Amino acid sequence: MIKAEVTKNYNGITISGDYYDLSELVDAIYTITNIYDTSDKYYTFSTFFLGLCYDIRHASMGDREFELIDTGLKEDNWFDLDHKSKNIYFSFNYVMVGLLFPIFGFIYRKDELLEMYLNKNRTNVNEVIRTKKAIGILTSFCTLIIEKFYEFIGDDEASKLHRCASKNLFVNDFLGPFISKCDIDYLNTNKDKKKRKIVNILNHIIKQDSVYTNMKEVYEDYAFENNICINALDYNVEYPEEIDW
Repeated sequence: MIKAEVTKNYNGITISGDYYDLSELVDAIYTITNIYDTSDKYYTFSTFFLGLCYDIRHASMGDREFELIDTGLKEDNWFDLDHKSKNIYFSFNYVMVGLLFPIFGFIYRKDELLEMYLNKNRTNVNEVIRTKKAIGILTSFCTLIIEKFYEFIGDDEASKLHRCASKNLFVNDFLGPFISKCDIDYLNTNKDKKKRKIVNILNHIIKQDSVYTNMKEVYEDYAFENNICINALDYNVEYPEEIDW
C-alpha cells in the first residue's frame, strides 16, 4: 500500500511504498504518458508526470530512503508459511507544485485524458485493458495525494479549489517553466505562509490568470522570434541542491 504525508516543513510530500507498489505505479505512469515530440499539447503534463516517475523508480531501487514496516504476521500464526515479520518500504520526498500539477490534471481531467489514451490504442484489446488498469492504479494514487493535500490546507480552501478545478482546470498546452517558477517561489516562502502560498499558486494554475498568461506571452514571443518550440524552453533558475523538507 502506498502512503503519503506532507513533509515537516511543508516543502513537499513524502511518498512511500514497497517495491511492488512503486514498480506498479511506475508502469502505470509510463502507460499513460505518451510524448511524441515537443509540440504535443500534453507535453508539459506528461513531462512532470515522468519527472515524478523518475524519483519513484529510483526510490524502488533503494536510491532514496527506506524503513522496515511490521507486516502483522507473527511466528505463532496458525498457518505454516515461510514469512518475514518486516517489509521494506522505500520512500522519497517530492516538491509540492511539481507533484500537484500532474496529480490535479489527472484527477480533474481524467475523462478527457482517458479518451485520448484509449483512442490511440482502441483497436488493440490488450492495450485497452492495460491502459484501463493503469488508470485505476493512478486514480488511487492521485486521490491519496489530493486527500493529504486537502487535509493540509483545510476544508474551506479544499472545497474552493475542488469546485474551481472541476470547472476550470486544463493541462493541455501548459507552460512548463511556470510550474518550475512556482516551485522555486514556494520553496522560498516562509513556513507560516506556505498554506496560503500554495493555494494562490494553484489558483494561478487552474484559472490561468494574468500571472500565468503574462509569463506565457513572454515565452511565446521569445519562441516565435527564435523559431523554436515553446516546449523546448526552460526556466533558468536551478532548484536548491538541498531542501529542508
